[in-house]
Amino acid sequence: MANVNYKARRSSSRKRGGGRIPKRRSKRGWGTWFVIWVGCLMLLAGGWLGYRFWKQRDRTAPGPEARKETQEARKRITLLFSDEQAEFLVGETREVVDLGSPSALAQAVLEELLRGPRSGLQPTIPAGTRILSPVSCSQGLCTVDFSEEFVTRHPGGSSGELMTVYSVVESLCINVPGVKRVQFLVAGKPRESLAGHLFIGGPVTSDPSLLKREAWQNP
Repeated sequence: MANVNYKARRSSSRKRGGGRIPKRRSKRGWGTWFVIWVGCLMLLAGGWLGYRFWKQRDRTAPGPEARKETQEARKRITLLFSDEQAEFLVGETREVVDLGSPSALAQAVLEELLRGPRSGLQPTIPAGTRILSPVSCSQGLCTVDFSEEFVTRHPGGSSGELMTVYSVVESLCINVPGVKRVQFLVAGKPRESLAGHLFIGGPVTSDPSLLKREAWQNP
């Protein structure tokens, strides 16, 4: 009788539980898959960031032409200033930014000339003189428009006038390719002379005899 009851209870237990004891899922297995999933995401993110960095570097890296332009961005020029006796023009070298066009180079040359010498030579442009409009170079002629101070603040004298005019002419003819003559304007208009001694109403041509090349300086 006891044996029958035991079998009955066992049969009843199988019916209620399906006959099998359910297995517990391993938490350790889920943790392993989670680590693998996170690792894959990190690899994908790292690859994407590396690709973006490489593309950005390739886009911003200067090519051969850009590096060449950077190296050639500055140009050595020779400015002409007066010696102490106002007899000859003496060269002084310095560097300016070369923007590639004759007019832009002429503008840079004159702006440096207005700043005056650095090595003990005598300035040739009156203090306060300004360039009123962009310098224009065309067909060998360079047109320069100075402010009124170019005339009103000039100390006068034939030698001083000669040094002033030809310091501009020679500085442009030496440094700007193709320039052979300079047309002076004062406040937008031609003027017969600067101080009554030298005609500048028309284009002024270079005069190399005024240059004292053996005394050129490199400050």
